[in-house]
Amino acid sequence: MAPVIATARVSTKGQITIPVCLRRNMGLRAGSFVTFIRENDGTISLLGATLAALRQAQESFAGAAQERGIRRHQDLNRLIRRVQVLGSLDSTTLAPPVPPTHRPCIAYTVRVMVDASVLLAAILLPSRDSQETFRICSRSPYALVIAQPTIREALSVAHTIWPQHSSALRSFFERADYEYIPSPRRLPRTRALQLPQRPNAVQTYMAALTSRVSILLSYTRDFSGLHPPHLTIMSPRVFARRYGSVSSGDDEPDGTPAST
Repeated sequence: MAPVIATARVSTKGQITIPVCLRRNMGLRAGSFVTFIRENDGTISLLGATLAALRQAQESFAGAAQERGIRRHQDLNRLIRRVQVLGSLDSTTLAPPVPPTHRPCIAYTVRVMVDASVLLAAILLPSRDSQETFRICSRSPYALVIAQPTIREALSVAHTIWPQHSSALRSFFERADYEYIPSPRRLPRTRALQLPQRPNAVQTYMAALTSRVSILLSYTRDFSGLHPPHLTIMSPRVFARRYGSVSSGDDEPDGTPAST
């Protein structure tokens, strides 16, 4: 039997107060949504909005990657690039969903931005590292950050390759708890700043720089060789082992990420 973390009393109106230790661990604040899930063994799990939305998206996309022969992050990265070549990333019909009401980012919060390769891998190729990454970003003092270019890119891939599941991905963006960063309106013209080659990677990179994100997570090589000040770029594998409970001896079942 799992250890008891805390106990709460149900009021006459059927309400309970989530203990402060759980609120801090789950990153819950006033206005945050939680989801109750009945597991297969009959137990009830309490999940924050992001982890619950991620699980629902994973269930909707279950087996979709394997049907396309996608078993590793490298396969998924090639698919993302192929969709961009087809031009669907510029489609005006894929407007980002209205972002939810976001919590304010307090000064000491570690803001972690994920790109489309990380987000799609977490949904299509679930692994210990991806689950730990989103679990870390769902608790204090970390905050999950998703930029508008990432949303557009992920929706474009889903709309092009898995149109029957694209609504599930849109639902994730509507239900998850994250900080939304719009695309930067202007890009710097200085020659001293190195930029990625892919246009969408440039937009994501600049969104991370202009919004003062602490960490940028990616499975691609788009950001290899870039060493911007005040921004650390790493893969979810490194992030999960450095800040989470995943052992460095654990290997992902779905392959090695393209970059570290």
